[in-house]
Amino acid sequence: MKRLLIIDDEKALRCGLAGYLKSIQSPFDEIITASGGHQALSYIDQHAVSAALVDINLGDMNGLDLIELINRRYPDMLIVIISGFDDFDFARRAIKLKVLDYLLKPIPRSDLKKLMIAFQQCLITDKRTVVDEGTSRSLAMNVKDYIETHYSEKGLSLSQVASALFVNEGYLSRQLKQTYGRTFSEYLIEYRI
Repeated sequence: MKRLLIIDDEKALRCGLAGYLKSIQSPFDEIITASGGHQALSYIDQHAVSAALVDINLGDMNGLDLIELINRRYPDMLIVIISGFDDFDFARRAIKLKVLDYLLKPIPRSDLKKLMIAFQQCLITDKRTVVDEGTSRSLAMNVKDYIETHYSEKGLSLSQVASALFVNEGYLSRQLKQTYGRTFSEYLIEYRI
């Protein structure tokens, strides 16, 4: 489940923002709000949160300090700053904190729609990376199994393994190198020794 957490001490703003984002197309299954940093951290510690909109001036703590804490504990969470201050020092620190965006209040609806598209692209990319890593690992495991079964055959080659596993030779070679840090020949020679 993908959750977006809106952290702002102004009730009207956070509720209005949540209401609007629930009414438009977004990649999130749930949109939750928190009135301060401590409430937000408590929620994040108990639930998986994909992204957060964080106000810089929170009643109980500085929003930038909160982002620093979130980055340390949950480095994969996507964060966007929402602020009423067009302040260069804030923006510079935000860049160091690697936030996805810095939006000035009042936030135009067109910017919010663009932000949801940006979130969607980031979340899809992250998911695809995990899937690709899993695919690479399982393919490399299949090659390992194949070598262990056929290592005594004379003339065992990368192209033979690739055709047995129905994959492209170059792709297979890259996945092996990426997973095991060795080429097919190096792995085969090591296994035979």
